[in-house]
Amino acid sequence: MKQTLQGKTACLVACFVIGFSNLSSASASAPALMAQDCGDFLARISKKPPDLVYDGCVYLPDRQGKPLQATYHVQGRFAARVESYFMKAVRLDALKWTCCQWSSRTRQFRSKAGTDFSITMYSGETIFNSRAEWPSIPSFEIIVEAFSEEI
Repeated sequence: MKQTLQGKTACLVACFVIGFSNLSSASASAPALMAQDCGDFLARISKKPPDLVYDGCVYLPDRQGKPLQATYHVQGRFAARVESYFMKAVRLDALKWTCCQWSSRTRQFRSKAGTDFSITMYSGETIFNSRAEWPSIPSFEIIVEAFSEEI
């Protein structure tokens, strides 16, 4: 997760890591992604909730699967709505408080085009351990990954 707190320990950052990978025999119709395919993945697959803002995308060729990583953010006051959307759209587990962060288990699903996704949501370290405090959090960060090679 990239550093976004910049000294703001009260900022809760949530990351969605959604990965795409080209399936070998099961979905030969899913095209392999390349660096130039980096972009707003959630909008492309019609899984972007209204309050989510696209920030940018980078290619990470030194990581396993050579992912394309798109970054999004949502204001804290809309974070529960975005979490709920992903719980329904991709069966993401609800965030749970553990020690000093919020997190969910990794989920996997397949798009209509045959692309595999994995999604996980977690926060940066925070002092906010109650959902009732989420509206006071400046923003949540969402990371979406699309793999450009099989892992």
